[in-house]
Amino acid sequence: MIQERKYNLIQQIVLLQNERLLAQLEAQINQQRLWDKAVRPMKTEISVEDLIKEQNYKPISKKSFFEQANAIQITESLDELLEMLD
Repeated sequence: MIQERKYNLIQQIVLLQNERLLAQLEAQINQQRLWDKAVRPMKTEISVEDLIKEQNYKPISKKSFFEQANAIQITESLDELLEMLD
């Protein structure tokens, strides 16, 4: 049944004379391909250790964190910074 539907669709596309409709079909197919590449099936179970391995996570040292935090010279209070998020 699905093979027959595909064949019929191919026949209809071959007979198409409308450039705009053909472009829309191409765009739809390309969009689906991009979507298929971007979306991956979710795992039902995963551990933190597995995530660390998959994402190649390298923790930052406490010293490095505070050096970087001091380098950006934030003068606003935490409340002021949070208000900026609104």
